[in-house]
Amino acid sequence: MAITLGVDVGRTAIKAVAISGGKVPSVLWSARVAADRAEGAELTERLARLRAAAKGPFESVIAALGSDAASLLLFRMPFSSPKLIEQTLAGEVEGLVLASIDDQHLSHQILVADKDGALVAAALAPNAAVEARLATLTQAGLEPRILDLDVAALWTTATALGLGAEPRALVDVGATTTRIVVASASRLVAVRTVAVGGDLVTAALAAKLGLEPADAESRKLELLATCDVSALGDDADDAVAAAARATLRDAYAAIAEDVALSLRAIELKARVTIEKVWLVGGASRARGFDRLVAEHGGLAAEVPAPPDGATAESTAWPEGAVAYGLALRGARSSRGGRGSDLNFRHGGFAYGRDVREITRRVAPLAIPIAAMLIAGLVSFGVRYGSLRRQATAVRAQVIEVFRAEFPEVPIQDPEAQTRQQIGILDKKIAVFAGTAPPAEVLRAISEAAPADVDVTLDGMTLEGGRVTLEGRTDRFESIDKLKTALTGVEPFGEVRVQDQAKDGPQIRFTMVLELAREDAAGGAS
Repeated sequence: MAITLGVDVGRTAIKAVAISGGKVPSVLWSARVAADRAEGAELTERLARLRAAAKGPFESVIAALGSDAASLLLFRMPFSSPKLIEQTLAGEVEGLVLASIDDQHLSHQILVADKDGALVAAALAPNAAVEARLATLTQAGLEPRILDLDVAALWTTATALGLGAEPRALVDVGATTTRIVVASASRLVAVRTVAVGGDLVTAALAAKLGLEPADAESRKLELLATCDVSALGDDADDAVAAAARATLRDAYAAIAEDVALSLRAIELKARVTIEKVWLVGGASRARGFDRLVAEHGGLAAEVPAPPDGATAESTAWPEGAVAYGLALRGARSSRGGRGSDLNFRHGGFAYGRDVREITRRVAPLAIPIAAMLIAGLVSFGVRYGSLRRQATAVRAQVIEVFRAEFPEVPIQDPEAQTRQQIGILDKKIAVFAGTAPPAEVLRAISEAAPADVDVTLDGMTLEGGRVTLEGRTDRFESIDKLKTALTGVEPFGEVRVQDQAKDGPQIRFTMVLELAREDAAGGAS
């Protein structure tokens, strides 16, 4: 049973949730490590501590980039072709942001496609932010297969809570930011990040009571353990306690007001009516905060019950809502309206430790595939060589030959058309002559493929400077590992995954390997 670890690296805490796949994904364990705004080597050390505490084994890690470092845009495009959207997306996004697209990582997801065009979600993050997060996680032993966006992971979480026909809002109040997702069962309506959070309460207490930030944070936690923030009076035992309670109430009311204003703005812009507000994150545990949001926004607000399978560990909910959404993405397909499909890694996932033989699995296929390819290519060469000699020998009878060989082509200028067909055949013969031997290609694949990748090859075609592999496996990671292992290995140049799709328990894929220039051209002269 596949187990996915979702890791949410927050400013004040790192939260992790491990979820096993199945009809109802189940939380196996969760963990929380204080981050205390650590960066660089200190953050790596804290992540390594979390990794050491992992109860594994887990098959893959999915992490997120924070909304403070990335943006998510929703916009319509006048066409719905995935290929056309991919080709034009960068120019479209560059016109919407004040940043050079060359310095950004871009990931996108088609949310809705119809005859009028497509609704697209595009995530944008600086290259430096993405590379820094990947490096930190990898050094801590938590290299992510997918690097999502935290606010998009909340969308995945919202789908697990059970979205209805009318939009609902999932609001995650963190330490420094509040992340808002509005979605219905059929679509993602809006996302928004507000620069307010629990630190606002801490700062207000520090200013009012003259405390250091750490002492104000402790005081806040003490008050929250006993108080209802929506009904705090001034009837405390002394003036200091009364001032602390009033400050706590006012600070949480300010956050609730900001949330309410954002939700109203979303309703007006998207022309929707939000049916309900779900509150998650640290502030959701403040008693009465849901009533404050409902009071300021005129909306039904509540802390939702954990999704099915999320009750095993209380620390996973509601503080770990982002980590839950990340792990859920690996345990349950996020396609078909089930949440985020964004990935800042762009298929670049690989485990550095994996470099050995899939030879044992691929080698048995080498001889029969090579025999088929050689027979097919010899037949190809013989046929076109024969046609070339025939066309040269019977130029005096071009009309008859042309009609015999190309019966479906209307004859207009038989000599010119024959020359054209001869030229086409010459090029094909040249490509055939310059193609790397199939046995060499298979040997290169066998030697470079990693050892523990369970991949079954169903076929291979070799045409000109391009090798196309068709196969199947039960893990997306296997495809990523095979692609990374083959990239740049002689005689291959560029390697790309052209298609991959679930087919029951199996994942079918097509991988294209471009032969290096010298091999594609028949070797160096």
